[in-house]
Formats: sequence, C-alpha cells, structure tokens
Amino acid sequence: MSNEIGTLFREHNIMEYKSPEDELNIDVYFKGLAYACLYKAAGRYVDEIAAEEITITFVRDRKPVKLLQQLAQKNRCVEQAAPGIYYIREPWFPVQIIVTSQLDKEGHVWLGSLTEHLTKIDAQHLVYQIRGLQYKDEKEFADSVLQVAMSANKETFAKLKEDSSMCEALMELMRPEYEAGMKTATEQGMAQGRQHEIFASVQEGDYSPERGAEKLNISIDEFQKQMLEAGYRFVPGTFLLP
Repeated sequence: MSNEIGTLFREHNIMEYKSPEDELNIDVYFKGLAYACLYKAAGRYVDEIAAEEITITFVRDRKPVKLLQQLAQKNRCVEQAAPGIYYIREPWFPVQIIVTSQLDKEGHVWLGSLTEHLTKIDAQHLVYQIRGLQYKDEKEFADSVLQVAMSANKETFAKLKEDSSMCEALMELMRPEYEAGMKTATEQGMAQGRQHEIFASVQEGDYSPERGAEKLNISIDEFQKQMLEAGYRFVPGTFLLP
C-alpha cells in the first residue's frame, strides 16, 4: 500500500477493527500482542514466520487517549506518524493505532466513512468517489462501505436525498441491489401464485398427481413436491386435504 497506513506493513500484518461501541484499552492491546505471538508460533517449522516481519494494526473511530497515556508510562515510544496514525514501538512487533476520525479525508475516504458521525459533505464525497470507480471488484467493495455508512448515518443520508442530484446518484448506485430485490420478490410472488393454483386444483377435485401436474403444466414430481410442502398428504393415486 502506498499511503500512510501501509508504510508500516511488512510480510505478515494483523489488523483488528474496533466498532464505535468497542473498547480499545490496555487489555485489548495486549490481547492483540498475544494474537501476534500465537501467529508467530504457528509456523510449520521453527522460525518460519520471522517476528520482524509481523505488524499489528488497531483501527478505531476515536482516539484511545487513556491507552496511549498508559503505553507512554510503560516506556513505550508513542509517535504520531501522520494525522490519525500513531506508532508504538514494541520490542518484537511494530504496532500502529489508526484513528479514522483524524485521518485525511481525501486520502482515506473508505476508512473515514466507517463511522456514526458522517457529515453531509463527507457523505457526498463518498458517493462521488464510488461513482468514479471503474472496476467491478472495486464497486462491490465500495458498495459494502456505502451500506455500512448508510445504516449508521440514516439522518445524514436522508438529508442527502433531499438534493435531487444526490438522490439520483444514490439511486444509480443502489439500482443493482434494487433490481435484485425486485427479481426475488417477483419469483416469490410467482411461486405463491402457483401454490394458490395448486390449492384450487385440489379443491376442484383434481387430486391425482397426473391431472394436477397437467393442469399446472409442471412435472408430476414437481407437483407432488409442492403439494407435500403445502401440507397435503399423499396416498397412492390421490392427495388428501391436510
């Protein structure tokens, strides 16, 4: 990675993303160190995974002020490498804490959007960034970020939709999901309609699988399957009402 977050990275990079409700305290920090130790010891042979090739990254929306103070008191070197990026020099593994709310908004639009405090301007910037993507994989990843951002910032995106141009942009981004949902709903509606036809067929006296299948233009096996799923009981040659 060419940005500030990737500067610390080496061959093996352990990342832990903390939700806004999660704590990032001294115990969580040492648990992260423990994960790195276990990862180091999990090689197929002795020292397959070199300790100097492992890094640890904690990602959080707010700055863990108390944790950084405690680390400094424990003689750990705490250095702010860039806005929102704090290095901790550990004896074995380099550690960085990413504070997403402090990151440069232009350079880190994706991580910066994973917050409950997205402003209208930030939301607009996110939408414009997604519209500018060209590749399918990028768009799918970006759509995941957009879904999280919209879910966590409903009021902000509701205000965004009041702007006709932004509403159109959001509709364009959400169209594939909307169309997929409509297709699923249509298929479910057709299945329910067919089920009603089956019920009517049985009530009219078309109990035999052959007659019912012919009437609905489906195979006998499919007719029997749907009748059993609907709760009807089959005896040789006919169906019985449940």
